[in-house]
Amino acid sequence: MCVILQLANVPMRILIQIISTIADVIDDSAENKKFLDSVMNNYGIIQQSVLYNLLNVMINGRDKPFELRIAILYFLRCYLYQNEFGKSMIISTLSYQSEIANHYTLGSLLINGYVSNDAVASWCSSIGFSCLIGGHFDKAHKEEMLKMVISIDQSPINGKTLMELSSDLLKNLISQVCLDSDTDDRGRLIQSLCAFVLCLCISSYNKIGSYSNDSIKQLICKEINIKSFQDIRKRLSESEFYVKAFQNPQLKLATPDEMALTYDFTQLHEYTTSSTEV
Repeated sequence: MCVILQLANVPMRILIQIISTIADVIDDSAENKKFLDSVMNNYGIIQQSVLYNLLNVMINGRDKPFELRIAILYFLRCYLYQNEFGKSMIISTLSYQSEIANHYTLGSLLINGYVSNDAVASWCSSIGFSCLIGGHFDKAHKEEMLKMVISIDQSPINGKTLMELSSDLLKNLISQVCLDSDTDDRGRLIQSLCAFVLCLCISSYNKIGSYSNDSIKQLICKEINIKSFQDIRKRLSESEFYVKAFQNPQLKLATPDEMALTYDFTQLHEYTTSSTEV
């Protein structure tokens, strides 16, 4: 099947089905992942690895069918699930630098996709990063992720690490939760997601930047009362986007308008809901 992925003129529908089938086969099988690695990551003078070529289509394939890019994202999710080798391989290439050599790594593809003005590339890269930090992996890898520099304007001078961005993000989360809730479904979804992330921040960390747990709670009480905050958060699991993602483990989207939540996110939400009350 890996050979077929590299052939030209394969009908698009068949190619999408092949990628999705491989994803299903390797999803919960360490043995199948190991075998796939043995045939997928063969670097040569001419031939890039199959994984690199797939991610390149997912990130830079604006002219490719949306369903193909989503199928590749689903493949990436299944490949990284409980796959410490795969995660380590990508995380080791995440340092964002301007040298040309570093523009041809798996990590650089995800970073470039994350800051892209292409909504599909940015969303897929964000989900890819979430797959990297999901589950258990070496503490050093987590620290490497936090040191990763995201340069929004592609200029290393103005780049910030994820740790530095966290304080700015916290302020934005609170402001989003406090917005008038009289908005569309996607706007209400974003608001409830922000409330959920704030709950995670309070329950998981003693301090984020200059904010302590208590100061975050006080700020929430000041800007919006606790009951309203809890109501906003509870709306998340009632959202149409949430319900659809919860019922579909295999990532299948027909249009970019459907890009919102994934099955993995709903599982995280269900797992953490009972322990993240404000």
